[in-house]
Amino acid sequence: KTDYSLGIRSVLIIEPANEAALCFARSAMAKPLFILFGVIATPVVQIGQSRSCAQFTRQPARGSLTWRNTKALNLQVARKFLGLRAVTKVFKCPNVESPTWNSPSVSIRMSIDDVEVDLEEVSQSQVQLTINLPSATNRELYDEAVARLQKLPSEMDKETLRARGMELVIDQCIDAAIERHDLRSIGPPEMLSDFERLLDSYDPDKTLRFKVVLDLWPAIELSSYTDLDIVAEEVQLDHDEEVERIIAEYRDRLATLEDVEDDREAEPGDVAVMEFKVFQVNEDGTRGAEVPKMAEKSFEVEVNPDRFLPEFVEGIYGMYVDEQRDIRVHFPADYPNKEVAGMETLFRVQLKKLKQKILPDLDDDLAQKISDHSTVDDLKRYLRDMVDKEAAQATELNIENSITERLADVIEVEIPDTLIREETMHSFATAMENMRRQGVKESRLRKISRNRDKFVKFAEEVRPLVSRVIKKNLAIAEIAQREGIEVDKDDVDERLHDVIQHAPKGRDIDEARIRSQVEVALEREQVIKWLRSNNKIQLVPAGSLPEPAHLQFPWPQLDSDSDDDDSDSD
Repeated sequence: KTDYSLGIRSVLIIEPANEAALCFARSAMAKPLFILFGVIATPVVQIGQSRSCAQFTRQPARGSLTWRNTKALNLQVARKFLGLRAVTKVFKCPNVESPTWNSPSVSIRMSIDDVEVDLEEVSQSQVQLTINLPSATNRELYDEAVARLQKLPSEMDKETLRARGMELVIDQCIDAAIERHDLRSIGPPEMLSDFERLLDSYDPDKTLRFKVVLDLWPAIELSSYTDLDIVAEEVQLDHDEEVERIIAEYRDRLATLEDVEDDREAEPGDVAVMEFKVFQVNEDGTRGAEVPKMAEKSFEVEVNPDRFLPEFVEGIYGMYVDEQRDIRVHFPADYPNKEVAGMETLFRVQLKKLKQKILPDLDDDLAQKISDHSTVDDLKRYLRDMVDKEAAQATELNIENSITERLADVIEVEIPDTLIREETMHSFATAMENMRRQGVKESRLRKISRNRDKFVKFAEEVRPLVSRVIKKNLAIAEIAQREGIEVDKDDVDERLHDVIQHAPKGRDIDEARIRSQVEVALEREQVIKWLRSNNKIQLVPAGSLPEPAHLQFPWPQLDSDSDDDDSDSD
């Protein structure tokens, strides 16, 4: 069983993990994660997942971690698969007094001159390596690996020692093959040889032969990225109108509610307390069966089409307290409650009570309550400046988006599956986090995370969007390299300090990971700045340009199981 609510640094997953479970755990714990033999550990520098998942058992008496089966690759090969070089594995169990077990990193650093490597090009961005290690070198590497493993504080049985020794030998062979052919690998290699069979037949005094597939940094063709005609929308906002809108929102938030004593109709801005039942609508337009989970006894809704279903709210206009009315509502296809999504319904409603908002006066007291300014005039001046800055920032973002869109159009590249997979997993985690913010239950997210078919469908649907995002990033990285654009260390340190200062209190901070992200962000900013100076930018009024086709691509609705018991409150 898996419990994501313990607040512990690592979670032991007994069942084999999949991409969806990984993404759920990442979003649930709000930290970067990876799954290593069923253990979710944090923090690390990127997300990855072991192909198979071995189960571990905790031995509190010795403080060690031992195999329960040997079906998965071990730490070194997993590091390869995850693309990680310096991983400290942390396993924490809430049921023992001293739960932390740290595994020191072990590696062999011996030169291998006689390893035979046959390289076969699978595609422009992928190669297959067939590796043959002669018996003499195999024995030398294995003895060195065992000697290092025996120095670790944890005890190992003979089977585990043999397995880990072989894995370290494999790891060193892969390193030697990559170095010999000067391969710009991305992500971890994928073992094609069956690991269990390889382990069963492994003899350090015989030739070791195995195959791996390796994704390579793709060859990029970017013939033209200067003197392009870039068209972007300029955002211009009306000062007075925007300032009045912002102040009105503040007043609305601070408004108090009072019962309407007069016998009057419901008006825009009122708050209506409704009782209703929801029915399906038959093909002939008559009332059908009730949708029982939608019934409400005391439902409060502001009489504002922007606050709830527009057809429902507009149907309330003109109602009196105790009046009953039938309101036809067509639920949108992407409505979160899949029981009524896309359905034509009839609401039988009764207005139980009507409340009106009492707005605070627009005076200096209000200005002091909602801001650091002492007068309304000072507040309005500040808001005008803020509106100007927001408009300028929105225009800059439009320019950046237009530039990167053109880069995605002109770049020619075969995107490796490793990049597609990592970006897809990031997108999946982002989508689940958005669902959490929208109020979807943890139980519902947990069910989604265990559904591999749902993740596969998600991956298929977002592949065009993911591919375009990767093209933009590859183009920016290529331009930075060609033009010698480098980030200044002092700028990185300053931005890193700012990020850490504003990080939530009490949260673990992986400074190395954040530094890497800051470097990427600063490099992107400098490349965009360079591209602005070397291309022709034409600004047009907002709304003049069609939305790019990839931005019209619909994000898949993850919450779409009709047989889910939790869907009523999602």
